[in-house]
Amino acid sequence: MIPTDYFRPIFKGSTLKKPLLEIAHTAIEWHSHYNFDVTPVPPELMEQDPVLRRLMADYSFVGGIARMPENTCYNWHTDTDRQVGVNMLLEDGGDSRCLFADTTTDVVFPFWELKYLPKTYYVFNTQAPHTVYNFTKPRYLFTLEFFDKDRALTFAELCSVVSVNFP
Repeated sequence: MIPTDYFRPIFKGSTLKKPLLEIAHTAIEWHSHYNFDVTPVPPELMEQDPVLRRLMADYSFVGGIARMPENTCYNWHTDTDRQVGVNMLLEDGGDSRCLFADTTTDVVFPFWELKYLPKTYYVFNTQAPHTVYNFTKPRYLFTLEFFDKDRALTFAELCSVVSVNFP
């Protein structure tokens, strides 16, 4: 059984997968952000989605699409300056893996995979050790990054809000 302190799905489906994928496929400008190529998502677009609109009512965040080339790995890590994110896999050719572990210091250790469901946002614990392996095609991920007063928002706090608003 997967521990519940790594990620939590938000079971109200996204209405933005198609327009977000369009942005990913047509973006001209990509910026380096924590070793990913990222392109911004306009707030006006995010306001059209019920889940994101509800989160925007209470939190400050920016949205972006992260692109990861084929045959690359983002090594085991915890995020340095954020506690939580919200992610949705847009496209990966069915061939990427996002893994979590309690510890990565041993030579052999157990891990758990986040198997993204289509059109599903996930509250993502960026303080749990995680990695991404991407194989045959570029991987596109929609992600939210909280800022200002909400930079210190934790996984547990956001999960609590999500469970009340999107049971």
